[in-house]
Amino acid sequence: TDGLGAGVKHLYYSVPMYSNIFNSEENKEKIRAVFSDLADESNYPIYLHCNIGTDRTGMLSYLIGGLCGMSEEDLMKDYLFSNFGNIGEAKEPHNSKNKYVELLSADGDYEGDTLRERIENYFISIGVSEETYTAVRDILLGN
Repeated sequence: TDGLGAGVKHLYYSVPMYSNIFNSEENKEKIRAVFSDLADESNYPIYLHCNIGTDRTGMLSYLIGGLCGMSEEDLMKDYLFSNFGNIGEAKEPHNSKNKYVELLSADGDYEGDTLRERIENYFISIGVSEETYTAVRDILLGN
C-alpha cells in the first residue's frame, strides 16, 4: 500500500511550472490525461494534490469547479484560502502562474457566456472531448 488508504488509486502526473502553465503543449497533454482519468468512475476516489496546492492543483480545481458550475467568485475565494497556509508567498487572483483565471475570464481567450462554457471551449481547443468532460461533470455531480 502507498499510504493513501484502501481503494485509492495512485495516478501521478508531473506538470511543470512554465511561465504559462495553462497553454504549454506539455501541460495540455497532462490536462487531457488527468481529465481522461477523471472521466473513468473506476478511478474514484481520487486524491488531487501537488507540492503546495495553489498552482497546478489550483488550475485543475479551477477547471473542475468551473466545469461543475461553480462561480468565478466562489472559485477565487476557495483559491485564496491557500493564503492561510505557510506557502511562502501570498497568492493573488492574477499572479503570473495563474494565467488560466485571466484566459477564462469573460473577456479572455475563450468564447462563452459562462465560465463553464469557456472551460468547455478550452477543453475542445486542447483535445478534451465533450464525452470526457461531460463524464467528469456527471460523475462529480452524481448525474
